[in-house]
Amino acid sequence: MIRHYLSKQGATSQLVEQAPLLGYRGMGGGPSLYINPTKTFQTLEGFGGAFTESAATTWKMLPLAQQQEVMRAYFDQVQGHGYTFCRVHMNSCDFSLGNYAHVETAGDVDLHSFSIDRDRVALLPMIQAAQQVAGRKLKLLVSPEAVQAWDSCIYTAEEERDFVRDHLGPTLAAAGLGHVRIVIWDHNRDRMVERADRVLSDPQAAQYIWGTGFHWYVEDHFEHVQLLHDAWPDKHLLFTEGCQEGGPHTGEWAVGERYARSIINDLNRWTVGWIDWNLLLDDTGGPNHVGNLCSAPLLADPQSGSLDYQSSYYYLGHFSRFIRPGAKRILCAATREALECCGFLNTDGSIAVVVCNRSNTAIAFDLHWCSQNFATELAAHAIATYVQAAQPT
Repeated sequence: MIRHYLSKQGATSQLVEQAPLLGYRGMGGGPSLYINPTKTFQTLEGFGGAFTESAATTWKMLPLAQQQEVMRAYFDQVQGHGYTFCRVHMNSCDFSLGNYAHVETAGDVDLHSFSIDRDRVALLPMIQAAQQVAGRKLKLLVSPEAVQAWDSCIYTAEEERDFVRDHLGPTLAAAGLGHVRIVIWDHNRDRMVERADRVLSDPQAAQYIWGTGFHWYVEDHFEHVQLLHDAWPDKHLLFTEGCQEGGPHTGEWAVGERYARSIINDLNRWTVGWIDWNLLLDDTGGPNHVGNLCSAPLLADPQSGSLDYQSSYYYLGHFSRFIRPGAKRILCAATREALECCGFLNTDGSIAVVVCNRSNTAIAFDLHWCSQNFATELAAHAIATYVQAAQPT
């Protein structure tokens, strides 16, 4: 028996369990999807989103009941997405209320003026609330932004290489913090191969680097993710930011489909974790101190306190709720390109397969699941997660 969860365009409820799939004998001749859980690939670190000052400020303005709802929606392991791997910006970013740094005094290389007092207002309370609901330690990535028209960290590849090799890596090691993972680049896929190669080609720098972080803005370039794995198979790949630009896009189904396409393609190319951008924004797609308004999976109306769940929230849940940290990607392939898919074997022995149909036509297909076959259909503009519990030994 295969459990079956569905979200589709136009439905009144999303992420809803459907009737289970029952096996049949024989092989159909139509479209099909095949999995082999004995062939495994990378191990998943987890899914999550970003704590930004904008998200935290919006969250803090909500009534207590809605604050708790946001936390459950993202971090509860039973009622929500069960997020475990999140991000916080280093100094300000565009999704801050203004431009600031944790060291404002020019030339203070000894960090005497270092202060996170600004983060204590909203950002840290949001992280602490999430930690409490998650019931486990959250993994956190802290990162400055790359070169932008707004808050930036201006490093060439060579400067980044030298900083890791000569300063950051040795300093962490000397302080007994060698377990802190160093992620380079943390910007778009278009330049990730060139940028990472310039750093990782130095063995002294590479010894300190865990992996490369990347975003989805500009062109997709999924092949660059695969190229970087092929060139440096001992290093990890981590998606560290993505959101729909150009306003809140309230109610637009295509936003969720963009998420699914990226997640599936990235995971199938050795990515070990996927971190969304803002966990929460207001109904304008902000606040953003440079006017770069964007969408988020949860949008809030600060006046009424209401929450609006976007398609991206449900699409993310089809992955994060069923593919848990420690899961291994398994062999998974479909005979139709319109059936975008990936599969994982969880540490408890359960198998989760996510299938997305972004086409305008429903597709009936067979699931060739280990030694069993199951008939199913995926509606147009829909996503489904198929789950099989661990088999008794």
